[in-house]
Amino acid sequence: MIIEQECISVIIPAYNSANYIEEAIDSMLNQTYQNIEVIVIEDGSSDNTIEVVRTFDDNRLKLLINEQNKGIVFSLNKGISYAKGEYIARMDSDDISFPERLSKQLKYLKQNDLQVCGSSIEMFSSTSGTVTYPIAKEDTNFAMLFMSPLAHPTAFGLSSVFKKYGYRDVAAEDYDLWKRISIDCLNIGNIPEILLRYRVHPGQASEDKRDIIKSSIVIAREYAQYYISDKNLIKKLDVSSYFMKENQPIKDIYDLFVGLCYLANKKGVTKDGLSMVIDIIFKKSTSVNPYCLVYYYKALVSAGLSHFKYVNSSIVLQYMLFIHKNSKFYLFLRKQIMNLRSKKDP
Repeated sequence: MIIEQECISVIIPAYNSANYIEEAIDSMLNQTYQNIEVIVIEDGSSDNTIEVVRTFDDNRLKLLINEQNKGIVFSLNKGISYAKGEYIARMDSDDISFPERLSKQLKYLKQNDLQVCGSSIEMFSSTSGTVTYPIAKEDTNFAMLFMSPLAHPTAFGLSSVFKKYGYRDVAAEDYDLWKRISIDCLNIGNIPEILLRYRVHPGQASEDKRDIIKSSIVIAREYAQYYISDKNLIKKLDVSSYFMKENQPIKDIYDLFVGLCYLANKKGVTKDGLSMVIDIIFKKSTSVNPYCLVYYYKALVSAGLSHFKYVNSSIVLQYMLFIHKNSKFYLFLRKQIMNLRSKKDP
């Protein structure tokens, strides 16, 4: 049991969040861990976000107001500078944290000698399903070559770490932060539980996505220079854009994958961590046909992952039935598979 002597500062940037922020704040003020301060940074909204926040009568809630819209990076750093707690937790103004999120993350952080940790998420609203992230720090470091290894709204860590590194003004600000923390040999991981409901909004701007992809490729390239000593492998990853883009050709993926398997073994990556990276690679392929299924199976076998538990049924389904991964039929079948899997999990 954790004695509540340490304060946790929860940072919530908010912009035009009047429709959702009440639920977000409620989910934090009703945490089982009560020694908290909830810092809302209102970023020049044009709706009544400020009025909604002011309806709360709780001295743990602090409201900081930007006179004009400054963006998420400015708001996050402002909240970090203001934070008084020994720990900082991230939260978005339209998401909902589970009641035991903070107590569980604090306990997990201490027990596993981590400086920052995240959790799995449950998507809701326009999209449903769960998203998992690498658990062990070795897996997290490996996955960082291809993705941001933490769900940003679930991030929880030492206040001193957030204050030292802060956010930089890049499109993938969270990914950039985890990269810099990891390069300095601090430990990042994820608690293997769903601790947050992540609201998915329709109509996200494609231009924003393009900026994030460009920024992510630069971050992955910088991280690879630190993480990988094999210059030939780095060149192959550069050509593949670190599988950040959609519709990647699968030609020559197998040779690249052999190098990644060797790297994973050298770095102590678990089979679950390697399996997650295989999924990332093959989900981005352009071709959808049985030949891709052969490559996928060969990759699993060469990595020692041919056991059924490591086979991604969504990828197999896509390749076997020649269906586009964004088609309504594929999304429907994928949802059914995920529902079946969740019922089997304890």
